[in-house]
Amino acid sequence: AGLGFESITATNGHEAIEKVRSHKPDILIVDVVMPGIDGFEATSRIRDLAGDAWVPVIYLTAMQQRASVLAGLAAGGHDYLMKPIDLEVLELKLHAIINALEVNNRLMAAEALLNMVFDPCENAAVGFTGDGVILACNEGAGHLLGRDCQSLRGQRVAALFTGKDVPRTR
Repeated sequence: AGLGFESITATNGHEAIEKVRSHKPDILIVDVVMPGIDGFEATSRIRDLAGDAWVPVIYLTAMQQRASVLAGLAAGGHDYLMKPIDLEVLELKLHAIINALEVNNRLMAAEALLNMVFDPCENAAVGFTGDGVILACNEGAGHLLGRDCQSLRGQRVAALFTGKDVPRTR
């Protein structure tokens, strides 16, 4: 569309799912009304393929009913543009999503680094934010706290000890 982005196109929902599977795009721009399965269902299936990966979706549609917008957002869309498309608005939205993707990638890299440091540590190790939210921990910390590390991530440290004795170091 002359915005400087590489694009891959599909003519229907099933083809879109297959192209996402083979090309792994950074951002999806999905028409709601397509032959076969609609854009909402295609997005839902693509979400299943992506697992934990964040794949932002912008819907393009002539459907302006509030119920359609809500259905699109509920299906996993991040934005909704009405046709006819204003290319300047689309370009700004794409750049905003690209900035968010870059922040997400930096966070994922930081988490991977934390895990590399924490996992081999022989002692219990927990990394958390300034307000006490656990970012990473190792097996020793999970054992000490009686929980697996995956379930500890995102929890507040203080909440782990509410109504319990504070564990002592070994």
